[in-house]
Amino acid sequence: MNLSGNFLWQAFTWNDGGDSINYQTPGERLLFPVPNDSGLVHVIIADSSGSMSFKDEIYLYVKNIPVIQLTLFDFSEFPAFQSPTDQLPEDWQRSDSLFTDEMNESKKIVALTRLISGDWDSIRIALRSKENLKNFVYKPVANVNSDIDLREIALPSDVNSLEKITFYVQVKNKAGLTGDTLYTIIHDIRAPVLDSFSGKNAVSDSNYLFSYLGSDKAPGKKAGIVVYESFKEKSRYTYVPAGDENKITLYPERGQRTLTAFLVDKADVDQNRPDSVQARLDRKELDFIDHKSNSISLNIRLNPVEVANFPNPFNPLVQDGYTKLMFPLKQADHVKITILDAFGNLVKSWDAQCDEGLNTGDENPGLRWDGKNGKGQYVANGGYICIIKSNKGEKYIRKIAVAKK
Repeated sequence: MNLSGNFLWQAFTWNDGGDSINYQTPGERLLFPVPNDSGLVHVIIADSSGSMSFKDEIYLYVKNIPVIQLTLFDFSEFPAFQSPTDQLPEDWQRSDSLFTDEMNESKKIVALTRLISGDWDSIRIALRSKENLKNFVYKPVANVNSDIDLREIALPSDVNSLEKITFYVQVKNKAGLTGDTLYTIIHDIRAPVLDSFSGKNAVSDSNYLFSYLGSDKAPGKKAGIVVYESFKEKSRYTYVPAGDENKITLYPERGQRTLTAFLVDKADVDQNRPDSVQARLDRKELDFIDHKSNSISLNIRLNPVEVANFPNPFNPLVQDGYTKLMFPLKQADHVKITILDAFGNLVKSWDAQCDEGLNTGDENPGLRWDGKNGKGQYVANGGYICIIKSNKGEKYIRKIAVAKK
């Protein structure tokens, strides 16, 4: 607003909310503070006697410099995307693919840019260096209220499969442009290698212990192993994170089943999320995983073993008059065997060394009871309690009946 003539004046300005008033000294240019939001600004000019000689109204549209957030995804990480905001994970700010993508031959990256504050008119994006931004033209933003899905960002042909790729994004409006917003993603399309997969022991509670050897080339690292169990008409995946005990729970029914294992890996990036959230995302992605190592299969048979003794009842006065104990152990260990009478009184106790897996009195003489107490005397007919406890805490309890004739 420009004024002319020989005059003295003061200016009063305010917007519709009445939150801005300014006193202005004489001059040809009227300056006043910018309101926080768009709205109507009233301007009044008065001379030195206080008489109003000018009045005007201006609608001022205020633009604030936008603040944005950039997130990068591997192209195949969420293949069901229909729009930028549907089917996002629980923590959408994750900055790299959870598992690497062997199938992403097109070398594409999904970039989601979210407006945090202000508004935007146009956007440009570059990769590898900030200086590359000046080589890209701004493209208009179609909808200022939504996220921008830059799904069609194709990587240059010279991108190494293990390169850390940094994207730079700037958005702007008439008020100015953002600073450099950047994120780094590791585009690792080299799958890990599973060298071996073997079973160790199937125990009575259907837990199956296994071992494996595998590797991945840096900067990728092993995330864990997936074991797929196929039993009759049923099947399921079990994901075991690297560092956890190599154990899965089998279908409890007796019989043969096939186990197929493969490794999955992830870029060595701190994703800064709670372990509980990470675990849920790990398992969610197994439903459509297509980027994995080679697989190894093996057939096993589960024969559930009941903790028992035989014969029961038994007659200690006959030849070979003893009962033989039978139980499994997950690890080789010393066990303590305690015999109590029906009233809980100690009858006899002794120690025995046992192996991993099924232990029986047929093979281990230390797992036999001859019906005698700690003084070498035969006990009376009746029911007794046998408690078997290993040093590592495994515990079994059985009832034994003595029937002398």
